[in-house]
Amino acid sequence: MQERKGMHTQDDQRKSWERFYSLHGDPWRVIKNYNIEELIEEDAFILDLCSGTGKASKPLIDRGFKVILLDFSMNSLRKSPQGTYERVLGDARNLPFKDSLFNVIIASHSLSHIKEKDRIKSSYEIYRVAKEDAILVFEAFTTGDFRYGKGIEIEKNSFLRGNGIYTHYFTNEEVEKLFPYTTIIEERKRQVNRKIFGSIYKMETLIFIAKINKNKKVFIHANHYE
Repeated sequence: MQERKGMHTQDDQRKSWERFYSLHGDPWRVIKNYNIEELIEEDAFILDLCSGTGKASKPLIDRGFKVILLDFSMNSLRKSPQGTYERVLGDARNLPFKDSLFNVIIASHSLSHIKEKDRIKSSYEIYRVAKEDAILVFEAFTTGDFRYGKGIEIEKNSFLRGNGIYTHYFTNEEVEKLFPYTTIIEERKRQVNRKIFGSIYKMETLIFIAKINKNKKVFIHANHYE
């Protein structure tokens, strides 16, 4: 597998995202709505993990839910819209929250931009800070997306593009393996056609909504924390 030096550490990725958000006023114009309101109580405490500008949780913020946006990019948090919520600068691999705190965790295109061992760390952190029967919402690009395979492959199904940001493309089986402590409520693919220079390209994401079962045993190998 071909490797490219630099831009492989998490700090390099953070710098790339800071640069990305400094150059784009509002890069994500589409508000995400996962329609999970019927699954959660009115007093639910919600974590938008690696939130960017908060597009994935805005419908819940607008409904009055208590939400925390967490991201490692200061520029993304600065560009999140005004609203009644908290902003936290933090790392998905080591969340600055106590155990069993959140009723809902939204991970929309969050674990796509870290390496495999860090995705496992982040999955364990999600498990740790979630309450029993918490709702997990996960969305990520799939191997059916038109950008899959473009760039330099730095890990299996992970590609580094010219902007210095790498993206991992998931399969259904991989997502289910990443969250072994969940019971699936809904699993589906979302396809959107995007027109670029007159040609139509297919963007494809996997949406995974599940309930977290804290009674399931979770085994995290020690070498994942090296």
